[in-house]
Formats: sequence, C-alpha cells, structure tokens
Amino acid sequence: MERNDKVRIRQKGIALSLVGTGGGLGITLVFRAAGFWRFDTSSFMLLTAVVLGFHGLLWLAPRFGFDRRMERWDPHYVYLPLGAVVVQLGLFVYLLPEARILFLHAFLVALLFLTGVAGFRQAVALGALMAGSYLVAVLLLFRDGYDLVVGYEVALAVLLFVLGCIAGVVLQRAYDLHQQALRLRKKLETLALTDSLTGLPNRRQLEERLAQEIDLRQRYGGTRLLC
Repeated sequence: MERNDKVRIRQKGIALSLVGTGGGLGITLVFRAAGFWRFDTSSFMLLTAVVLGFHGLLWLAPRFGFDRRMERWDPHYVYLPLGAVVVQLGLFVYLLPEARILFLHAFLVALLFLTGVAGFRQAVALGALMAGSYLVAVLLLFRDGYDLVVGYEVALAVLLFVLGCIAGVVLQRAYDLHQQALRLRKKLETLALTDSLTGLPNRRQLEERLAQEIDLRQRYGGTRLLC
C-alpha cells in the first residue's frame, strides 16, 4: 500500500474516532439540558479541549511521519490511538461522573477498531486498561467525596475486563481469517504474475511493469531502458 494511502486511512480513522467522541459529548449535553445529568460547564469545556488536543496530535502524526517510528510495535496505528482513548475516557469519568455509563458504550466501540488487526491478547489488554482507567477515576471521585457505591463500580470494572476477554475470542477468529485471506490473496497474485512451470515472471507482469514505468516517465521525465 502506498504511503499516501496509509496516511489517508489512518487520518480517516482518527476523524471517525473524533466524530464518535463528539457524539458522546453531545449526548451528555442533551441529558444535561433535559435535567437528568448535572455537571460544571468548566469540566465539560476542559474535557472537550483535551479530546480535541489528543485527536489533533493523533491526526497530525501520520501527516509528519511520526507513525513510522512506531510501526515495529503498532504497524496498523491502532494501539497508540486506543491508548489515548483510554486516558480520555478515564478523564471523562472523573470530570463528568454522572455520564460514566457512556464509558461502557465507548469501550464496545473501541473494540470494533481492533477487528482484523488484533487478536485475543490485545483485546484482553485493552479490557484491562479500560477497567484500570475506570477504577482510577472512580477512586479519585470517592476520595473527593462523590456519592458512589464502590462495590457496584468495581463490578462494572470487572465486567469491562470480562467483555474484553469475550471479545478477544471473537477478534482472534476474525484476525486469523483476515490473515488467511491475505495469504491466499498473495498466493493468487503470485500465480497470476508468474509462469507455473518455470516460476519466472509472465507476460502479464511484464505489461504491468511497462505501464508503471511509462507512467513514471510521463510524470517525472527521465529515460527508461528495455532489455
């Protein structure tokens, strides 16, 4: 895949995440206007600024090539954005505690971004991080005197981890199928471009390479040699 295509896809994913997060913030405003939830405007504005800042940095990273430095451990540019999501959601629970039920919905959405690019271990790790982030926010709220049923909140954190484990089984299956499809696709490409008897490039590959070289010649100039 061309570098420009990778950048476009990764920026599109970050933009989609921002839309989803913005939707969650919009829901909190609707419930506040309806009188169901109460929170400080300053807390909401601070959270909005953090969300925009995180997404802005994540969107700019592929543009300036910073994602290339992480391709060894994050080849699909998924783990770093999800880590940022964990931090943002923990801050969300702490600043807007009455809307913390949205944390569970956000976790389920985050799991969808792992489909085809991560398996069981990654899903379990995400579940553990989400549960840990939620517990830290809840403990900070409890320390500040917020009225909480600690047993219920701990049970919800455990549920997040369990959901991560269950989702991991499904995601592992999807990952295995995706890898199998990639291997079959690569095999078909090889069969289409090489002679089955000799293993040498066939006429179709020659024509494709000629078309590529002609396109490069028209775009950048220079000379080409055909042997």
